[in-house]
Amino acid sequence: MAKKEYQRGFTLVEILVATFIFSIVVVMAISIFGLSSNVQISTEMMRSAGQGSRYAVEQISRDIRMNGNNNTISFCLSDFDSTCSTTTIESDYLKIVSVTNSVITTKLYGLIPPDKTVLGIQTNGESWNKLSPDGFKVTKIIGSQYLFSGKPTGFSAVQPFVSIRFSLTNVGIVNKKSEEVTESIRTTVTSRNYLSLEM
Repeated sequence: MAKKEYQRGFTLVEILVATFIFSIVVVMAISIFGLSSNVQISTEMMRSAGQGSRYAVEQISRDIRMNGNNNTISFCLSDFDSTCSTTTIESDYLKIVSVTNSVITTKLYGLIPPDKTVLGIQTNGESWNKLSPDGFKVTKIIGSQYLFSGKPTGFSAVQPFVSIRFSLTNVGIVNKKSEEVTESIRTTVTSRNYLSLEM
């Protein structure tokens, strides 16, 4: 009589060990995916902050550099025109008045009222336009009391210059700690005064 051959399967212990090892591999894969996702989001936030801060600084710098001889740079203590002075050396608002072909253009850079957490520009007293990116707030750099400082056009012996100092941060705006980014900006821009040569 021939013996019956039974196919041998996995024992319960073997199945439990294989399940345990598989679950460890799955947990590791999920955590690596989550970590890489957080790094990608953090990198995107840093890129956005860097791009936004460079855009704001470039906009302000262009107006300062192209100021010229007949134009004025002044610092303002608030967003009201009456607080502007060409002899103040630091403030949170920067006013640039330019004259081109007898047309006067007034630009005010600073923190948009009332919450004063967004950097903006106001042209000829119209409504404010944002310069800082969405999802970020502007804060003062630690150790700096104001956003702008320097020598405006009221100091006749000195070529006008403006130092710009601020931080862009999304701390307190985003939900995850891994998405928090702070980008600090410090730069100094001089006005270009052009000499007219008469012959």
